[in-house]
Amino acid sequence: RIKSLISDGVSPENILSVTFSNQAVGNLKERLGKIGINGVNVSTFHALALSIIKKRDARYRVLSQDWRKKAIIIQALRYNKYELTENKDKLIKTILDWISEQEHRMAELKNECSEPKDDTFTLELLYKIYQFYKSYCEKEKLITFDGMCNLAIDMLKKSPGMLVNYQNKFKYVLVDETQDVSKNQFILIS
Repeated sequence: RIKSLISDGVSPENILSVTFSNQAVGNLKERLGKIGINGVNVSTFHALALSIIKKRDARYRVLSQDWRKKAIIIQALRYNKYELTENKDKLIKTILDWISEQEHRMAELKNECSEPKDDTFTLELLYKIYQFYKSYCEKEKLITFDGMCNLAIDMLKKSPGMLVNYQNKFKYVLVDETQDVSKNQFILIS
């Protein structure tokens, strides 16, 4: 498709090809290079989102350390006067998994959040933890992989000029494995 677009006169710089893994990005760039095509923007969803975020506010850092995520959850639990006594790591993982699911769903309001998978935590408590977690990350300029697309979308909504610049730059957007795209990834490339 990329070769066909370029043959039809489209500038490689106006093409964005998005995929899910760094390995797929590398493979596509290599294949394009072998046929003499350079200048196409090839990216993962997360790298695209991160570049948008960094362009708007370079202070953001990726929150990837599990120990730090756990520490934020423990703070959130304490803030909500809830102490974990047993199975701490398992319960924290349950909370982080639930938060990840909400970020993929782009849930903002409590009624948009999914119900907990078991009765360990109430939806009310999980939602309060989620709000604390998001607020803490925003204050500290931290972004999770799951929240990256959401923050990029939010930044583009709040900066129409930035959105127009991206729309003008990327006139053609190609997505590998479109059927696997989540809601927030779809909105990001729309």
